[in-house]
Amino acid sequence: RENDNFRAVLRRALRREDAASALRLGRALASYWYISGSYGEGRGWMEQVAGLTTAQPYERAAARTIAAIDAFIQGDFGPIETGLDEALRIAAEGGDRRTVAFAQLLQAVARGSRSDDQQWQDAATEASRRLEAEGEPLALGFGLVAAALLARMHGRMDEARRLAQQARDLSVEIGESFVR
Repeated sequence: RENDNFRAVLRRALRREDAASALRLGRALASYWYISGSYGEGRGWMEQVAGLTTAQPYERAAARTIAAIDAFIQGDFGPIETGLDEALRIAAEGGDRRTVAFAQLLQAVARGSRSDDQQWQDAATEASRRLEAEGEPLALGFGLVAAALLARMHGRMDEARRLAQQARDLSVEIGESFVR
């Protein structure tokens, strides 16, 4: 019901080149964009925030990471492979462990889509645990879902089922429904 209001606030913030306000709203709406399937919309808004000349490096890094999550869900790995190195560096310099962990999780999953080795899974698990420590309780669930999808993509169906079941069990345990 409030989409038009959210869009109006984002448009106004972008028109005023107020990256901080646009990013704050973008972070608040990120889960909604994922759940509602509005990946293109979320990605578009965050790419605009990242492109503001007034945006601080930290704001650009966070906006690029949110946009990269949407790109990944859309099956576009380009922003993950080319755009997150700078975001990682900036976020790490600024001490933003949450953005660093999200970017590392995305990069690990992107590597897993290209290769069937164990390294990407270890990196994804580590990034998920860091996100969980930063107050993202569903991060481990997202990591498990991503691992299940990639195991399925590489033909390891038993492993995919096991990982998906772990994600579901975790979701039930903490009482949420999105990962489930």
